[in-house]
Amino acid sequence: MKALQHLLSRMHGQADAWEKQGDKRCFFQRCYGIMSSSMVRAIDDGRFLDAAWVERLLLCFADYYYDASERYNQHRADTPAVWQYVHDASLSKPLHILQHILLGINAHINYGLPLALYDTLRLEWANFSESQRQSRRDNHETVNHIIAETIDEVQDNIVEPRAPSMQIVDRLMERTDVWQVAMQLTTAADAQQWEAIRQKQEARVLHRSRQLALEDVL
Repeated sequence: MKALQHLLSRMHGQADAWEKQGDKRCFFQRCYGIMSSSMVRAIDDGRFLDAAWVERLLLCFADYYYDASERYNQHRADTPAVWQYVHDASLSKPLHILQHILLGINAHINYGLPLALYDTLRLEWANFSESQRQSRRDNHETVNHIIAETIDEVQDNIVEPRAPSMQIVDRLMERTDVWQVAMQLTTAADAQQWEAIRQKQEARVLHRSRQLALEDVL
């Protein structure tokens, strides 16, 4: 749990720093910190069947986000396209606070989470029994439930009174597809097929990002 506590400190510190700088990326970073804090509380409360696996998943999930951010800050050509778009839009477009949050959620959950699930499942999936596979999916579904439960907290602490309801998240996000994409990646026949699946999901998420950046949510 020390690693998760360190992660939470990093999230809150980055959000504070961006907020002081007037950097609008602080909105999603603050949202991400709140949602991650909820996950840690859920682990402490015994809500997961395999808390150790969920901890690995959360850390891997965060690695994708921070790795993409570091690549963007270094102006690297290999910055994931979905995060290149999110950072560019947050820094240059006149977006509403809700758009900032939704752009981050879309990229992180719909692109980053399938990759994190793949990383934490790929070495063990083939040897798992059906009950073990179901246990992993049940843990994933609990993660989804906690994200949904946290929407009200994000509404109260970040969005209000500056934006409409965060319940729009459930209509815009596609969390039910995340597990399916992770399974496609995990069972890909070879590296070429794996990359094709990743690119297809990246294109879908990037298209959704463009819609969110242009959509009038007021």
